[in-house]
This record gives sequence, structure tokens and C-alpha cells, in this order.
Amino acid sequence: MEAEALVRLGKHKATKGCLYVKRLADIDLKVRKLLIRRSIAVTPRAYPGGMWEEVSEFPAWDVDQNASK
Repeated sequence: MEAEALVRLGKHKATKGCLYVKRLADIDLKVRKLLIRRSIAVTPRAYPGGMWEEVSEFPAWDVDQNASK
């Protein structure tokens, strides 16, 4: 499923832990938001016992809100 989202993302370069984009105009921002949300959801399972268990969401961190600035 993640590979499908990366195809839909647009022009980018991906490494093991990083995603490189030259221009936001080159990618689909909705797909970017989806990938960020998936990453946030998976992190507590990948690193149990860390600070992530205390964080269920990032209500003040809205990707759409920052995209318009």
C-alpha cells in the first residue's frame, strides 16, 4: 500500500528513512498528508515504550493548514 502511495505522490526521491522533494508543486499534497499520518500511526508500534505512546494525535499540527502558507 505504501508503494502505491509513493507512486501517486509524484516526483520525489525516497531512501530508507527519508523522502526528498524539490518543489511542493511536484507532488500531490493529499498523498503527502496520507504518508505523514501513516508514519505517525506506525511509529509507536515500531518504537514501543517511547514518548510516542503518550501521543495519539497531533491536533495542533495540521498539514493542510501549513500547506497554504
